[in-house]
Amino acid sequence: MELKNNAVDENFPFVLRDLMKKYNIDRFRITVVPFSEEMLLNLNKKVPGLRNMLIVGLRDCRRFGMKMPSSDSELVLNNILKRLKEIGCTGLSFGASDKRIKYNEKFFRAFIDAGYEIGVWTVNDVWDAYNLAKMGARYIVSDRPVTMQFAWKKLFE
Repeated sequence: MELKNNAVDENFPFVLRDLMKKYNIDRFRITVVPFSEEMLLNLNKKVPGLRNMLIVGLRDCRRFGMKMPSSDSELVLNNILKRLKEIGCTGLSFGASDKRIKYNEKFFRAFIDAGYEIGVWTVNDVWDAYNLAKMGARYIVSDRPVTMQFAWKKLFE
């Protein structure tokens, strides 16, 4: 469940909790991906234990210490891991389609080994999706889901 900025108010965590209870939805079937750390903090404070991911794109990587695209990946990785722990996240939603961000299997493995899920967006190339899945991406967001599903079945199943 992706939450855009200003799409929900501060009581949203209680609304979500009540809907999950009403419809008997297990908390592990929903992952909340807010567009701001403030929404994550509010969610974790009011309804702890929900699966949730911090969104990180190129701008965020710069905020976490990346001075130039495709550089400082170790520093960025450590700073993001630290922030995930501070906020209480269960995962990272990562802008993997931006080739200016340096990532590889080691980058993914660090998050997975630390106990975090990793999701990636917006991936529209089936080979990129395949490689990201091999690196450990738990989910992949695409603008072309039908095409991606068709190509995936043809190539890999």
